Amino acid sequence: MGTNRAILGRYALAGLLMAALLIGAVPAVARAKDLGSKLAESFFLRLPHALEVARKSSRGGSPARWREQIPSESDKPSPGVRLNRISSTFKPTGECSTTVSVGFVAGHDTLYFTLGRSPEECNGVPRLIWKENGALRSNPLPPLFDFNVSAMWLTKTYAVLGLEADYEGGSHAERFAFWNLDTGAMSLTTPARWDAGQAARHSRKPILGGLTDWRQASVQQAEVSIVIQEGGECAEAWPETREFARCAP
Repeated sequence: MGTNRAILGRYALAGLLMAALLIGAVPAVARAKDLGSKLAESFFLRLPHALEVARKSSRGGSPARWREQIPSESDKPSPGVRLNRISSTFKPTGECSTTVSVGFVAGHDTLYFTLGRSPEECNGVPRLIWKENGALRSNPLPPLFDFNVSAMWLTKTYAVLGLEADYEGGSHAERFAFWNLDTGAMSLTTPARWDAGQAARHSRKPILGGLTDWRQASVQQAEVSIVIQEGGECAEAWPETREFARCAP
C-alpha cells in the first residue's frame, strides 16, 4: 500500500511539474500576441491624426542630414513588433499611386502601401490604404516621395518604415522613416546610395550607424530613441533630433 502511495505521489509530482511547464510556456506566447495586438490597436487609433499631419508635410521630408553621436548607454528599451508582409503579387496599373506594392498584417487588420517609384515607369507619393469603420481609405504620405515601403515595425510611439528605391541605370537607395504617431511628424534618415555596379553585386554599406541590413531586424523603443538590431549589428536613432549612434557595447 505504501509502495502504491509512493508511485501515485511520483505521478502527481510529475503531473504538477508538467502543468507548471505548460503554464509557464503559454504566457510567453500570449504576451507576444498580446503585444502585437495592443500596438496595432494603438496604431489605428492614432492613425487619422498622424495621416492629417503627414498629408501637410513636404515631399521627401526634411533635407537636413542626420548627425552621428558617441554611443552611450540608453534606458532599458521596450519591445516593438515587426509586421508580417502579405505574400501576394499585386497587379501593376502603370501608375504609382494606384499600384499596390506591399501589404502588412497589423493585429486583426491589414494595410497596404502603393508605389513611390518604379524605374522608367513612374514616381510619386506613396499612399496608405486601410479601413476606418469599414470604409476604405487611401491617404497620401508626401514625406515618402520617390521611395517604396518594404518593411514596417510598430513601437509604443512610432511606426518605423524600411524604405527602398531602384533607379534608372541600376542604382539603388535605402533609408528609414520614423513616424511619430502622437505628433504625426515623420523623420527620414539620410539615404544610403549604391551605384549600379555596387547594386548589381549586392554589396552592403552602412544605412544607419553600423547597420548594413534590416530585412530581419528587430526594433525596440527606449524613452526617446529607437534601437534597431539585425544579427550582430545595431544602431540607435533619435528621430526628433535627427541623431544616431552605433549601439553601446
